Amino acid sequence: MNRAYDAFHEALDRALDAAGALVPAAAGPETPATAAAEPLAPALAKEASTRLREAAELGDVSGLAAICSELSVLSEAFVPYAVRVARLAEDFDFDGILKLVDELNN
Repeated sequence: MNRAYDAFHEALDRALDAAGALVPAAAGPETPATAAAEPLAPALAKEASTRLREAAELGDVSGLAAICSELSVLSEAFVPYAVRVARLAEDFDFDGILKLVDELNN
């Protein structure tokens, strides 16, 4: 369990560092995910919302990290969402992740 948590934490740190490089300095770290340079494709939003909801409902923090990592590779537009999920997962805020999932559905 500790190894899985450590691996997740390292993956989150890498994702946050990578995402931080994508945010313009003037925008600050709290830029909303909807301000992504390219829009999130509807099919990807649907896939993300389904998979993230399942992982959040199970409290699967490492699963959330894996999903975000995979989807961020598929589309740079997902990176801001991955950063938000990482922050919420770090705080074990699964309700916040479910709210983000609802945003993806809209």
